[in-house]
Amino acid sequence: MASLTARAWRAFYADERAALGEAGLSRLLDEADEARVEPLPTSRARIFPHTRLSVTGRMVAATALAVVRARLEEVVAIGVLHGARREDAALVAKARTGDPSALALLRRVHDPSSPFVAEEFSLDGFAALLAAAAAREGAPA
Repeated sequence: MASLTARAWRAFYADERAALGEAGLSRLLDEADEARVEPLPTSRARIFPHTRLSVTGRMVAATALAVVRARLEEVVAIGVLHGARREDAALVAKARTGDPSALALLRRVHDPSSPFVAEEFSLDGFAALLAAAAAREGAPA
């Protein structure tokens, strides 16, 4: 069975967020709040899964609430590149063989405007919950 492309996974998770809707995202924030979210220490990191929000969304929501409540002006969110775009298949194949130039191109910090991350999805759920948490708290995301 062929693996899904990053574009297909992005669509899958977008469909899940659409199915949850505003009410579902709000419910996840409620559940995180009921779990008494610990404040976000400025000197530490939070690690959360980027799986289905219907399964692990409360953990993601807890982080979103903690970030908004900390009133931080800037947060570094690190996602993972899931195979790049379909047109990058040859480059990904070269990287999988250990090709140093292909590895160097793919295994680096990519700016959000980089074409390699155009179809990436690992932070989309967090971004949606961060916006919902900010709206709820009356704070900037």
